[in-house]
Amino acid sequence: MQQIIYLEVDDDITTIRNRLEWAQAPRVLLVIPRDCPALHRPLDFKLLRRQADALGIEIALVSKDPVVQDLAYEHKFSVFSTAKRGQRARWRKAGEEDVPAPPRRPQPRRLLWPVLQKYPHLQRAWGVARQLLAAATFLLVVGVLLLGAYLILPGAQIVLMPASEMISIAVPLTASPAVETVDAKQLLLPARVVETRVEDRAQIPTTGTTDAPDAPATGTVVFINRTPASVTVPKGTTVSTSAGTPIRFITLEDVTLPPTVGSIGRVGVQAAEPGPIGNVGVNLINRVEGPMAVKVRVTNDEPTGGGTVKKASMVTQEDKNRLRALLLQQLQQKAYEAMTAELGESEFIPIESLQVEVILVENYDKFVAEVADTLGLEMRVVVSGVVIDEADATPLMLEILRNQVRSGFDLRPETCHLQRAEVVGVRQEDRAVQFIMEGSGVMAAHMDVPLIQEAIRGQTPEYALDYLRANVPLRAEPRVTLTPEWLPLRRIPWLPLRINVIVQTGG
Repeated sequence: MQQIIYLEVDDDITTIRNRLEWAQAPRVLLVIPRDCPALHRPLDFKLLRRQADALGIEIALVSKDPVVQDLAYEHKFSVFSTAKRGQRARWRKAGEEDVPAPPRRPQPRRLLWPVLQKYPHLQRAWGVARQLLAAATFLLVVGVLLLGAYLILPGAQIVLMPASEMISIAVPLTASPAVETVDAKQLLLPARVVETRVEDRAQIPTTGTTDAPDAPATGTVVFINRTPASVTVPKGTTVSTSAGTPIRFITLEDVTLPPTVGSIGRVGVQAAEPGPIGNVGVNLINRVEGPMAVKVRVTNDEPTGGGTVKKASMVTQEDKNRLRALLLQQLQQKAYEAMTAELGESEFIPIESLQVEVILVENYDKFVAEVADTLGLEMRVVVSGVVIDEADATPLMLEILRNQVRSGFDLRPETCHLQRAEVVGVRQEDRAVQFIMEGSGVMAAHMDVPLIQEAIRGQTPEYALDYLRANVPLRAEPRVTLTPEWLPLRRIPWLPLRINVIVQTGG
């Protein structure tokens, strides 16, 4: 029975001896990993031999380290390159002597030697033949080397600049939330609808005008004492008309009536409300409001005047409509910015696809016909938009570009440029967005490099240039360079792999 113990890179001789104490078999195969510092000293192998004798077990090593292999062989340990070989091969024992290597098998004698010994003149002929054979072999080797140098050493570099043309397309595409995959035939792309909630407030100046009260009317009233006692009418006493809607006036100062029934006192008044409403005629102010009504009567023996009007701004329905349209546009722009921030790298939202789904709040701070210089509106709405991924259109546009390439030309993918143009329209019934996608690229003449190499190999540079000018569509003169320059034979190499054709499609 055998047990295999795999050592770790950081194990030392002490760790190895401890692990051997737990061995469960009489034969232990130690697998030493690469870069393990253990068993690199003669002392380590002496301790290992002592531990093996103490435990009564046989130990063999698996290592490819030459130091470990030499020390193991010196201290009578079997060492193998793999664990599988260690399991199959016979192990050396501690007291076993080294087995000497088997003697080399003697080489058989030459077959022609008895004949050459019998005929001495054949020996001389054989020697000459051998010399001629050696010389022929030498010449053959030299010829092979020269031929190889002739085929391999020369090199040629052919620089070609193929003819090229610019192509461009403008394709009308339709992206719809009802489409799940790209439809190349009908030029349809998938799309999705997203929503966001936004709120904002706006304010505009009003445009309507109306007559608004300006200065209040003023005048004088006469108070008449109803009692035999002296009565003082205080400042701020309210008097008014009695016909129709009462028009109120406020006294401007205190006035004291003598202690006689029917005594009078005159005092100035001012209309409580501004404007011409306070301009009243004679004897129309005849009511005293408050507790003074039981003590005095009032009248005006002169008309009041001075109440005027002025032109003032007023809220109109057009102001409300204009403010609403302005704020809705402002909210859509705010929603567009919020939606765009959540898009992927190749996605976009046509601003024409935005629409207000629900108006949650719509509060004006003024009413129509109300006198005010400004009108404010606060709105909270839900806005939706159509998201389109330009990456869906890329393979479709490249395929359309390839279809525009003429025969004998290849589209250069690195020159292709795609960009989104204007939005044509949005169908409200299905939210389909119609837009223009533009693409451009360069098509270059196809260069059949193996055919060119086969046509010019072994030819002179002049022939190669004439062939390229006549058979390859180029936009500039071809260049042919032979290497190394010191070779006397100036020809294109015979081996195609030594003809380096460089196609410069740039420019």
